[in-house]
Order: sequence, then structure tokens, then C-alpha cells
Amino acid sequence: MLRESVTRDDIDDAMHRCGWQLTNVVPPTGHHPGQLMFAAAQPETVLYLVQDLRLGVIYVAAMGQSAAALLDQVRFELPCEDADTWRELTADPQRLEPYRRGLAILALASPGASQAGVECFTAALNHPEPNVRTLALTAASYAPWPELRPALEQVRDQDAQPELSRAAAQLLEQLPS
Repeated sequence: MLRESVTRDDIDDAMHRCGWQLTNVVPPTGHHPGQLMFAAAQPETVLYLVQDLRLGVIYVAAMGQSAAALLDQVRFELPCEDADTWRELTADPQRLEPYRRGLAILALASPGASQAGVECFTAALNHPEPNVRTLALTAASYAPWPELRPALEQVRDQDAQPELSRAAAQLLEQLPS
């Protein structure tokens, strides 16, 4: 995930320095984030720059033979969040903007559930503030961890906000068994 200080000019400069060729622009829709797709100098490797309006972050993904090397190059060229910064960013749920970014990092950077990650999401899903629960539900949709089932069931069954109950029910339907 790119740091929030990264600008489009920074991205364009890195693209030029690295020889990435912009091959496609996918505008955002109600169901999919906007994406810029780049062909990389590495054979059969594609770089995706995703501007995700739901999470409110920009992140990078790569596919192909040299995906790992390409992501290392991105980390060198552009300031990225460290995967462990979610801990400090989620320390205070009252600071919604850092909290949102922390949950996004946790959801995007963790291929599977960790005990600390599950505890963080569970605390957010049980938080008294609906804004915090909303952020947690949005981020949890990117982290379909079966370990979140009990917390999501509680939101579905007991949340005073009907839209949050419905969102939790939708997430539960998508969780693997």
C-alpha cells in the first residue's frame, strides 16, 4: 500500500524511471476500484496500481514471472506502508483516518488471519462507534477470514444500525466454511 503522501506525479515519475508502460486504465465502478495497469520490463509481468475508493487507499499488485522483483522495485521507487504499521495506526479508534489506513493495511497485507489481526478486527467490529464498525466491515470484506465469523455474527444479530447488520450478513455469506 502506498503512503498517503504519494502523488500522481510521484507515480508518473517512477513509471518513467522504471520503464513501466501504461497499458490500460480501468475507471472505478460501484463494484470495482479504479486501476492503472502497467506492462513492466520483466517478461510476462503486469503491475496493477489500484486506487481503491472503498478503502480510501492506493495499493499495488503484480502478477507474472517477476512479480516479487517488480514489487521490490515499487517499494524502492515509491514510499510504501510497512506491513506492520497497522498496529500503530489502529492504536486509537478515535483517530478515524489513521485507523482506516491501519485496517486497510491489515486486510491487504495479511494473506491469512493472525491472532493479533483477528483481535484487532473483533475489537473494531464491537466498538461502540458506528463509524469504527463501518470501517471494520469495509476492511473485513478484503480479508475473508473464517476466524471473523463470531464477530460478524454478533454485528449481524445485535447491531443497532440496520445497514451494518446487513453488511455483516453479506460478509458472512462470502466467508469460506
